[in-house]
Amino acid sequence: MSWNWQQSDWPHFRWHKDAFEALEAKFLHQSGILLGTLKHLDQEQQQGLKIGVVALT
Repeated sequence: MSWNWQQSDWPHFRWHKDAFEALEAKFLHQSGILLGTLKHLDQEQQQGLKIGVVALT
């Protein structure tokens, strides 16, 4: 896979909206769940979650 600036049509991007709609909807739904969950955690729990996520990456 090449970088976007290596494409022959750079910087005139083309994409198919339909191909991204389902992924965008899933992202928005899951990020909403995450933000809602974080509001119910105290600072210590949030910090523990951040550490856990960093350790997984």
